[in-house]
Amino acid sequence: MGEDALARLKSRPERYAEVTGRLRRHSVASLLALLDETYARTDWLADCGRIRCAVQVIAGSEDRFPTPEMSRRLAETIPNARLHIVQGGPHFPNRSHRAEVQQVIGEFLSALDV
Repeated sequence: MGEDALARLKSRPERYAEVTGRLRRHSVASLLALLDETYARTDWLADCGRIRCAVQVIAGSEDRFPTPEMSRRLAETIPNARLHIVQGGPHFPNRSHRAEVQQVIGEFLSALDV
């Protein structure tokens, strides 16, 4: 999915120039620090335990951030949350596994009588 996403981004030259321009403003060290903080930060997770509405978490098994384990931990933190892992799914499984994701969402909403 990463290569496909990069190809889509490159097909939009103005957006590609904007994104790469913003990245160039950072040093390698600052980008690595940002990634480290993003991957290591879990203090927001406790806040998710206060969510009281119905939640359906959908994750791709091939996603690297958040990983399926991170999504599992999130679903376990939110009271009564549902988790569905799309096997073979990338970061946006709704794009690559549209029918499966739509079915999961439909079942979730049906269970809520929506």
